[in-house]
Amino acid sequence: QMAIRREGRGTIIRVKDVATVKDSYLEPNEYSRLNVRPVVTVYVQKESTKNTITVAKDLLKVIEVLKKTVQLGASDLHLVVGKPPMARLQGRIVPLPGAAAITADECKAMVYSVLYEDQRARFEERWELDCSVALAGVARFRLNVFLQKNGVAAVFRAISANIPTPAELGLMPAMVNLI
Repeated sequence: QMAIRREGRGTIIRVKDVATVKDSYLEPNEYSRLNVRPVVTVYVQKESTKNTITVAKDLLKVIEVLKKTVQLGASDLHLVVGKPPMARLQGRIVPLPGAAAITADECKAMVYSVLYEDQRARFEERWELDCSVALAGVARFRLNVFLQKNGVAAVFRAISANIPTPAELGLMPAMVNLI
């Protein structure tokens, strides 16, 4: 389901995703101050319905692969042209189950769907960008966008909201006692 409403900056699409994504409402200047992109809200500069729908579909693809990444317990998601979305599990990079290879256009569209206009401009000026993305109810992600010979690529590093216990980290009791 999508609800579209108009505001001064352009068309805003509020994506009401199933299950784990909850709307988090911060003012746009709060996101800028925190250098975090609100994944559940897309700001589209042009008042074009076709453009709006395309951006929303690309964003939903990103949300789905990020949710799968977190569900698998992976530390990173790699989006690379010519390969399916890849997750880093216990140090090994493996394709997400059931995912198809992505084209250069798809990869660029997916990455650009989570960037602000000024972030896109910085990326296109320097061909490298570091920022963060928040997926409410799932995790925050550190994002590195870069240019490869095939096109735009990105790595999302999952930053969990939960602090693991020493046992979950696999620390021996002797190590815990040192602290």
